[in-house]
Amino acid sequence: MTRSGRWQIHNSHMTTNEKIPWKRTSVEAAAIVGSILLAFAIEAWWEDRQDRESEQLALSSLLVDFEASREELATRVQNLEHARIVFREFLLTSPEELERLPQAAIERMPSSISTGSTFDPYLGTLDAIAADGRLALVRDRNIRELLSKWTKSINDIEEESLLVRSSSNRVRTATELHGGPFLSDRVARSGPPASEIILRASPSIVAELRRDSSYVSAARSHQFAISIYLAELRDLAKILDDVVRVLEQNIR
Repeated sequence: MTRSGRWQIHNSHMTTNEKIPWKRTSVEAAAIVGSILLAFAIEAWWEDRQDRESEQLALSSLLVDFEASREELATRVQNLEHARIVFREFLLTSPEELERLPQAAIERMPSSISTGSTFDPYLGTLDAIAADGRLALVRDRNIRELLSKWTKSINDIEEESLLVRSSSNRVRTATELHGGPFLSDRVARSGPPASEIILRASPSIVAELRRDSSYVSAARSHQFAISIYLAELRDLAKILDDVVRVLEQNIR
């Protein structure tokens, strides 16, 4: 047998006995790749689920803060509007008429006129999620834009808040010649009624304040600051309502 014949026989033997099982190998390889891809998909799904749970928790916490802020804002607006009404009555009433008014009708008048009540929003949750990165989990564009608008508006209104507080202090200082300042402010927003500080004014003292041009001038300036601040608060209330509405729509 020639060398060429022996090689053909040997090659035929290898082909018959050592043929690679490509079909089975391909199936096994596909199964391995599929398992890896499935594992990645499950991991991505799990991470996305955790992100959505974190998002919902953040939105729910934000809603609690914004609802509390809305209630607080309504209270501040009511107090400041009341101060405007009281001051108008004070100007329209003569000193002699003020002296004849009953104690109960007049004792809180100076404290209402000089109120330095300003809006203190609840920002704990928003500050926290902005600091730890959870704010990036919020998918809704409207929410992100409104939160940004809210933060900017709070910063913008701070100047008016300072003006109200400083003009309030000037009014209270002007009452010192008449035994003041006359206060009716809670020590803390969450404090009990017993923590209220009250120094009541008598009708004769209120009549003296009405005759005091320095006091009346300071009170006028304070009321002007309040009117500007109230306009800002009303605009802020609209943003606050929008934030609450969009949060409620996105919480499941």
